[in-house]
Amino acid sequence: MHLREQIEQFFARASEAIRRADPLELGALMTVGQVGEASLYHELSPSGRIEAIHGIVHASGDDELASMTEQAAPLWRQSGFWGGSTPDTDLLCDLALGVNGVLGARLSEPGRIVAICKQEALVPLLERLNGGYYIPRGLPATLVGQVFPCRGVGIVDS
Repeated sequence: MHLREQIEQFFARASEAIRRADPLELGALMTVGQVGEASLYHELSPSGRIEAIHGIVHASGDDELASMTEQAAPLWRQSGFWGGSTPDTDLLCDLALGVNGVLGARLSEPGRIVAICKQEALVPLLERLNGGYYIPRGLPATLVGQVFPCRGVGIVDS
């Protein structure tokens, strides 16, 4: 399968997940997309404190990705590297993904992330983001409390 077909397959998977209202698949695809943006992975304690920071090894370029497609590697699971994330959004996503019930997280624009979570994960998610990011930086905790359902996407019940 060629690179273009693999990319089209990724977008088809995302579109189908949205149509089926499948939060698990959509969350997985969001997280794969975030890994393609991120340059850092934060190893976190259960409380959300940074214990180690690791660089993410990405495919070196389009040639390597094309080679993977020729070997039938599932490209939608390969990280690539677009480099759109920042250390702050990388940390916010890593914090979010460490909460049980968070199904996916990725940057949405500079300095902001979006996460899909189950309703019971909302309070632990807010607490973890506050404790691991906002409070240590002297930022108001009210920033993380801004939960905005977007185009019908909100808190997942199942």
